[in-house]
Amino acid sequence: LITNQLLYQLSYTSSSNSSVYLSRLISFCQQSFWKFFKGVMAMYFHCRRRRAALLCTLCGLEIVEGEEYWSCNGSVVCAACLPDLARQELAPCREIRGEERSR
Repeated sequence: LITNQLLYQLSYTSSSNSSVYLSRLISFCQQSFWKFFKGVMAMYFHCRRRRAALLCTLCGLEIVEGEEYWSCNGSVVCAACLPDLARQELAPCREIRGEERSR
């Protein structure tokens, strides 16, 4: 037969042991999580810094972070080359005054 005193001792012993174990487990989990989290963040920032260079299709210069560019029909064009791209894309629409094609 299990007496009330024995039940009390068992419950007290098991709860005190489990709280010690639980506090150790939580501490271990927190340390493991932070190591994992720091590793993931380091990989994320490393990948962001090492993105491939974006080059202008027409002049070949690099388009740097924060610089505007245009992506049109598979071409990537910097601001300096935009007028050239417009001329190329609109070449079929080009007319000369006095020599207009009949439509």
